[in-house]
Amino acid sequence: MDRLIKTVVATALVLSASGCSGPISSNGPMSSDAWSGEMCAPATLLPATVGVGSLTATRPTTITAVKLIGASGIASTVSYLISGDGPPLGVSADPPSEFSLKSIGPNRWRARRNAVGADIATGQPAPQLVLQITGAVGKADSIEVEYTSGNSQYTLSIPRRLRVASPAC
Repeated sequence: MDRLIKTVVATALVLSASGCSGPISSNGPMSSDAWSGEMCAPATLLPATVGVGSLTATRPTTITAVKLIGASGIASTVSYLISGDGPPLGVSADPPSEFSLKSIGPNRWRARRNAVGADIATGQPAPQLVLQITGAVGKADSIEVEYTSGNSQYTLSIPRRLRVASPAC
């Protein structure tokens, strides 16, 4: 047993010295301007598009997952990044209504890209994270963005609660 423990410790030291990614950390190079609090989407808008906030990075990063934490009754089926040049997208029908497209700009929406797999470079306008919400009446406690930078994995926790109410908020 003593030999097994020594082997595991030695293997861990070799892997960490070789630059392999370690445990997921929340103290990484990505941050968000999303305010804490709650956003509510009326159930009549489902599926709904919800703008969460802009993401910035001090080093190049790649998003690997976007998750709703503590979700019940709702799910996020797709997450997008839209250009941060312009006003934020709040809560709208999916696809966004004509009114919302006028306020954020239809070109920004057409140029959206999937958040998962997207690279965020430094020195560029911070892209806005947008989620598509489906389901019924429900809630999520927060949002997590998992990403890599260099050889490390990180998790950015966004303290934004999401709620879907019926018939309205």
